[in-house]
Amino acid sequence: MEQNLISSLRTQFKQLRTLFLLYLLAAVLALVLFFWNQVATLVVLGTSLLYHFLLVRPRSRSYEAAYVHACVQLTLERHLTQAHHTAEPTLTEDELRAARLIADNCGPGSILLREGGAGLGNGREIRLGDATFAHSFPMDGKTHHEFVTGCWIRVPLTRDTGLDWRSLPPQVMLPASRVRFREAYPDLEGLALDNPLWKDCLILRPAGTPDLPAPGVLRALEALRKHSTARVAVCVQGNILHVFLVNRTLGQKVNIRLAPSSQQLERDLLPELKDILSLADRLEQC
Repeated sequence: MEQNLISSLRTQFKQLRTLFLLYLLAAVLALVLFFWNQVATLVVLGTSLLYHFLLVRPRSRSYEAAYVHACVQLTLERHLTQAHHTAEPTLTEDELRAARLIADNCGPGSILLREGGAGLGNGREIRLGDATFAHSFPMDGKTHHEFVTGCWIRVPLTRDTGLDWRSLPPQVMLPASRVRFREAYPDLEGLALDNPLWKDCLILRPAGTPDLPAPGVLRALEALRKHSTARVAVCVQGNILHVFLVNRTLGQKVNIRLAPSSQQLERDLLPELKDILSLADRLEQC
């Protein structure tokens, strides 16, 4: 699979580079013709523009999509079996909103879902994908808008943990958004952990539900936060584990001028998946 993806990308890159070269030659020809025949210059320029919009741009977009697919597919295969990446979302708005983890406008389209993936991790059917939460709130007589983007990982557990527990690190949402979020879910009560690693986190759970996961779960959570360069928001809701990696996305910018290499494609875009699976194991054991 890996060699096929890399070989296909390199073939597309060579074809795209040839198309760009022809486009450049057309621009040079137009410049030369300018000093000889301006009508011919206009004809060449018009033809080159059509060539760009009808052939070069579509091929460029196709290559970028193929590059992202290869990177994400190889990342998922590193951690999951039967892994597959898709340009379509694998999650739904209702699933993410039910976690009550990030503020949004609660209407259709207020959570934008993009490409995603799925696979088996220790027998669990894991789904993940890029998500952006849009939240509007009044402040100083004006309506402000906040957008929180990241990668959402949903892990089903084999048992009901009895938890409805969530942890939000600092700076995930603006203070005003946090206030509105708490007002929207008044049943979620704040908790404080006697641990310096959690002093800045907003920890919430409904009254009457367990205050804290087991110590082993907290240690697994701490390992996940320690090993991640992203801000990690977590929700354990019954038999579902939700992890939101803020400002980490599967989609990425592609340098179409740089030939694809094994080193680039084999980068692990989601090294946190290993710790997330360990956290799921801990939750099932407690």
